[in-house]
Amino acid sequence: MGVFGAVKVNRGAPDRQNATVPVVVDVRESPFHSLRLGGGVGVDAARQEARVLGEWSNRNFRGGLRRLTLRGRLGYAFIPNILAALRSNPDGTLDGKSGVVFEATTEFEQPRFLFRDVRLQASVTAEKGLQQAYQFYGGYLKTGVIWQPHESFSVFPSYNLQLYRLEGKVSADETVPPVILGCNNPDGKCDVALSFLEVAFAWDRRDDRTEPRDGYYVGLSVQKGGGPFFGNYDYVRLLPDLRYYYSIGEKKDLTMAVKLRMGTLDPAGGGQSSIVTRFFSGGATAMRGFNGQRLSPMTPLTPSYKTDDDGNTLLDANGNPILDEWNTVPVGGNSLVETSVELRYMLTDSLMLAVFYDTGLVGTEGLIGKNAPKLFGPEHYHAVGGGLRYLTVVGPIRLDIARRLNIGRGLPVSDPAYIYPSSGGCLGFGRKFDKTSTSPEAAFAGAPEGLCAVHISIGEAF
Repeated sequence: MGVFGAVKVNRGAPDRQNATVPVVVDVRESPFHSLRLGGGVGVDAARQEARVLGEWSNRNFRGGLRRLTLRGRLGYAFIPNILAALRSNPDGTLDGKSGVVFEATTEFEQPRFLFRDVRLQASVTAEKGLQQAYQFYGGYLKTGVIWQPHESFSVFPSYNLQLYRLEGKVSADETVPPVILGCNNPDGKCDVALSFLEVAFAWDRRDDRTEPRDGYYVGLSVQKGGGPFFGNYDYVRLLPDLRYYYSIGEKKDLTMAVKLRMGTLDPAGGGQSSIVTRFFSGGATAMRGFNGQRLSPMTPLTPSYKTDDDGNTLLDANGNPILDEWNTVPVGGNSLVETSVELRYMLTDSLMLAVFYDTGLVGTEGLIGKNAPKLFGPEHYHAVGGGLRYLTVVGPIRLDIARRLNIGRGLPVSDPAYIYPSSGGCLGFGRKFDKTSTSPEAAFAGAPEGLCAVHISIGEAF
């Protein structure tokens, strides 16, 4: 609970008459008030962001070791990148979008709530964010109790109320319809009210949470929304998470890390799900063969066509406009599978080499049912890669490069007339639309996304 900054245990002089040995415990109280500040930069092919972070804690709020924490994040995001968000088209519109993003949380914790191993926790959060398919502002309330009978095991049942105003704005002249976001409001507004009960289990036996070398982690989150809890959506959401680590050598130079993460979202009666509850994958801590959140069912934007120097649209031999680019944005799915096997080898005391094999699946339907996507089927993608880690006191600074294998078909796109690129290229080079195929089966695996991805981050992938 952050009460003591240091503890020293000594043996006192034995009392031979009473056959006892006193134990002397010297403790040094840690500061009850703390302030932490920091910052960071996130760089991805689909999103760039700079941010500052802050946290203030009072670990003896009104006595009784009650903890009050104020936590905040303030940043500025560019989607897909700074140049696109600032570059103007001839008609004055912008290729991308940008804006302020923030998150502010107030959290209260009461230890020994009713029982010794139970603590009460409640938090209120306000936030504003930008995603590739939409932007939003809103807030949520979370309150529950954490039962921790052992330092490695905890159960956290909580009630959650989340309120959002979503806007499907992709760029200055491009929007995503509310129905794609999961809103059925006929007036075009997208207000989301989620009311759900969540139970989170965690069994953490890792030797180090920042840089694990041995042990395992088992987590499970179960959500039940709607029904007796009201809200706009009635659903059940399951998300188990398994990780295992094993090292060999006297200095644990070689580590094998394995991850399995699966999820399913089942709306009641086959109804609509909200985009804020759906699953996304891709990125530095997920399936590294895709950029951030780009492993997902997609919705297409307005296509662009090739033009001559005078701005006239070029036509092919059949008199059809020649497609230049047809971008998509991710809208999430109701099923998730992520697996990873990674070998990490210490080259020096501070430099590590890693090779990995990742797979990932995000389907439009839930993971359970007759229409569920198939494991190792055409929508289950595979990638291999390698990377370097430089170990620091705040965690490893990590560079990963991944190449997706051409196993499977293109990502699902909501418009059946969407034309997939004939070549995805790598790192933005070699992408072509020189064919007119609308079949995901005929496209390369993971189309329209490129076959390569680069990730730079702090902290291990898992």
